[in-house]
This record gives sequence, C-alpha cells and structure tokens, in this order.
Amino acid sequence: EAAAAAAGSAAADKARRKLATVDVVFGLQLPSSMPLIGELDIATAWNFKASFRIADPIVQRALYAFCMELPAELRVSSRSCWIEDFRSFLIQKQERFPTSSAASTFDGLLRDFLAEQGPGDARTQTAKAFLWRSGGSVKACVLSFQVDVDSRLDPSALRLYKAKWDAYVEQLNGACQDCGGVVHSSELWVKAQSHWSFMRGSAVTLGVALILVGLILSVSLKSLLLSIYALVSALSTLCGLAFFMVVLAGWSMGQVQVIALLIGTGFALNYSVYV
Repeated sequence: EAAAAAAGSAAADKARRKLATVDVVFGLQLPSSMPLIGELDIATAWNFKASFRIADPIVQRALYAFCMELPAELRVSSRSCWIEDFRSFLIQKQERFPTSSAASTFDGLLRDFLAEQGPGDARTQTAKAFLWRSGGSVKACVLSFQVDVDSRLDPSALRLYKAKWDAYVEQLNGACQDCGGVVHSSELWVKAQSHWSFMRGSAVTLGVALILVGLILSVSLKSLLLSIYALVSALSTLCGLAFFMVVLAGWSMGQVQVIALLIGTGFALNYSVYV
C-alpha cells in the first residue's frame, strides 16, 4: 500500500507539472537572428539544406541511435521517432535497415511504409507530421521528445538543462556530417533565453544610467568627489534592496525583482541629481 501510495503521489505530482517538448530538426536552414524592426517573413526565413542526405545509411543509423541512446540526464519520458517505426516496418518486410544508399530505394520503401498503414495508424500520423517531403523525397525531418522537466522551473536551471541538449546535439553534428546540421528547439529555451536577455539588458541599462548620472553630476557640481558620493549612495540603495530580496525575503531574482531594483535605483539617482 505504501508503494502504491508513493506511485500515486508521484503520478499526481507529474500531472500537476507543466511538462515540455523538445524538437530536434534535421535538414532545415533556419534564420540565425530576428529583425530589429518589423516581423520575420516566415515564407522566406527557412530553406532545406542540401547537406541532409537521409538516404545515406550512416544518416539513418545516426537518427535511430539518436532516439534510442538518449542519456538519462535529458530526462526524456516519451518520444515520437518516425525512424524507429520505419525500422520496425522494414524488419517486418524482411528488408534491411538501414536501406541502401540509393535515394530511389529509400524513397520507395518510405512510400510503401506510409501507404500500407491505415489513415488512423499512429505510426503513419507520426511520420507524416514530422517529415518534410518534396518531389517524393524527404528534405527534412523532426524527432520529438517529451521531457520530464517542469516548464515553470527557474530560468537559470533551464539554461543548465539546455546545455545538456546542446552537448548531445553537438555530438551528433560532429559525428554525422550528412545529417544536415541538427538543431533543437523548445518553449523551455524561449523562456530561458528571454529571461537571460532581460537580465543582461537590465544590467546594461543600469550601467549606462550610472555613467550618465555620474557625468551629469560631475559637470553640474564641478566636483568629482561629490558625484562619486552620489553614485555610492545609489549603489548602496541597490545593494540594500538586493540583500533584502534575496537573503531576507528569500526571493529568486526574476524579472519583477529586477524591475523593482531598477525603480529603486532610479529614485535614488533622481534624488541625488535634484539635490
């Protein structure tokens, strides 16, 4: 009964958490940056990579190994790997996996795989959803993984978790040159990167504000010493607020806390300038 209760508690805790998905993309050329002004043109932002050669047995073997040899530290709870279903299909048909390097052979067998399964077959739906095909050939594909990681985790923890995926994907890129430059994406990375960008931008804003106030005070007061006193006063206010938030209140340093620090520092600098 105790084991059953513990299992039930773990299942309930897992259900309460907002789990996330990591998608690993093969064969797509994605934009490396976003426009500063205006929206990104989705129609022209991406393209297929000629270096992705799915008919190559080495690439097929690499995709299958990527799905089946996931490190435990990635905490994958379930996966949607069309290459795994395709391999099972070939074994049932007494065909060899990986297929021969002839593109026509691979395309023909994949076409048979998609055609043989019924419209409600889960394997067919997985393959069709995660394959980009053009002219009967596979140009790019996606492997999708649901991970046992709560998307509400602290952004710094998400950055550490992302680094594990970076290392695993980079290992594949180094070992398989014909895999088309593998990349991975997740809503977890968006949250972690946006938090990091906000914190970095806030630090730059604070530094620029302190420099400008120091210059203004130096010119208006004609005294470098008085301007230094004013800046030290503002920095003391900043450190005091940070100490109260992190040490006394036990808050994590999120975006709301950073905004509060900036506002408090702004009031301190404003008072010094007016005085």
